[in-house]
Amino acid sequence: MNTVRALEVVGFNLLLLLGIYLVSGDITTRSAYAAREGLSYVFSQSFLVEMSTLQGRGENLASPLTLAWLQVIVVVLIVVDALYVYDWAVHRRVAPAVAA
Repeated sequence: MNTVRALEVVGFNLLLLLGIYLVSGDITTRSAYAAREGLSYVFSQSFLVEMSTLQGRGENLASPLTLAWLQVIVVVLIVVDALYVYDWAVHRRVAPAVAA
């Protein structure tokens, strides 16, 4: 794997890791807001969908099902890294022809 491809992989991974940080920060911020307002924040996830609920003071506010961005980013990270490794392995096996 040449240096440019390695920097491509590292750059893309850093971008996706930044996305994971921002998404998890959003969940933490929502939980802190609920605690500040005296509500309980319930967050549930299943494969690629999530739902959150604010409960307390006689209120029960449920969000609609939304896309679980944290899981989507992790799936993209795994798929892209697997493609880079596969590409690297294929190019490593095929030796370029040397002109005489």
